[in-house]
Amino acid sequence: MKKTKRFLSYFFQSIFSNAWSYNIYYDKLKEITITLYKWVNLPPEIDERFLELCLFERGQVVFFKDDVVGFAVMNLGGFSKFDIYRVPLKRQAIAANGARASLTNKDSVIIYNNVLRTSSEDETLYYAEKFAFYDQIINININAQKTPLFIRVGENERLTLKNLFMKYDGGEPVIFGDKNLSSTPLEVLKTDAPFVAKDIYDMKVKYWNEFLTFKGVSNVNINKKERLSVDEVNRQLGGSIAARGSGLLMRKQAAEAINKMFGLNLDVIFNEDYQLRVEDPEDELVNENGEDPDKGGEADE
Repeated sequence: MKKTKRFLSYFFQSIFSNAWSYNIYYDKLKEITITLYKWVNLPPEIDERFLELCLFERGQVVFFKDDVVGFAVMNLGGFSKFDIYRVPLKRQAIAANGARASLTNKDSVIIYNNVLRTSSEDETLYYAEKFAFYDQIINININAQKTPLFIRVGENERLTLKNLFMKYDGGEPVIFGDKNLSSTPLEVLKTDAPFVAKDIYDMKVKYWNEFLTFKGVSNVNINKKERLSVDEVNRQLGGSIAARGSGLLMRKQAAEAINKMFGLNLDVIFNEDYQLRVEDPEDELVNENGEDPDKGGEADE
């Protein structure tokens, strides 16, 4: 019974650890996703975080002007009567508190998350599960290094050997054993678990960079220690720049439609505080940090 309880304890502990790791990655990837775009001149009554959160979860929101709260964005509920481009002519906005508003294409604008008009939930779930799985492998592999061997011994001698290994681990200069110890049959079984945690971690880093590239975040996905040429850096950044186009295009088109309908001056930019792309043709080589290794400093911009 005790062994069964102990096994179940390890089982549920493993489930909890895996779920914990998965939730951490999911939250972090979600945070990255909903902070990719910066809305410029957004009316103060609109919560930008909520806008992007709804786009992440539902793939579309509706922008309109309410008689009570002013400008607002809400989840898009029921809709009907499409135009020739499959844009609903009649829409229903649903607020978090349950309030509803019946709208049309004459008094509201739909903001889409991407050109496919889908949410970002699936891809975030996919990568969160992958990162949690790699962490599980790494933890198991590292844990295997703690017990490189097993000793098979009789039940009667188990306590004796435990005491001897406690003395050995404690660093005693001399360990005295029973005279019958030499006749005790021992069988040592080596686990021979190879240390592959570093390789798995490198693979996880590659998938992390892949996720960033899919989101349009600049990253240099090259695992080499030599100097990187300007062409290598720019080619790596090309995928990131192309990936951000879908979400940015939909938001800019919505901003233009909102400006035309309500006389505002909205704009959307990709929220990136740094620029890794090397523009100066004289900077032929840069290292992994974007620095000129021959000058010992940052590459000229």
